[in-house]
Amino acid sequence: MGRRNSSSVTNLLSNIIDDVKDFVDDEIIDRGRDTERDLRKAGRNWTDSDDDDRRSSRRNSDVDDLHEAVAALSAKVDALANKK
Repeated sequence: MGRRNSSSVTNLLSNIIDDVKDFVDDEIIDRGRDTERDLRKAGRNWTDSDDDDRRSSRRNSDVDDLHEAVAALSAKVDALANKK
């Protein structure tokens, strides 16, 4: 009878260890996936903000070019108006 009880206790402990191991493995895997997802999101946000900065810089450059073109056109219109 002692051997049978010992075997049952061993099986019970083995099952508990397996369950704990599976739980810990699942938690670690889940946290790893969460961390990977967060890092990818942060990377996308970082590159998107760089793209926004570049777009903003281009927009500012385009606006400056437009102001220069309007100023040049205005000067030509003034020159033509003064010829009369």
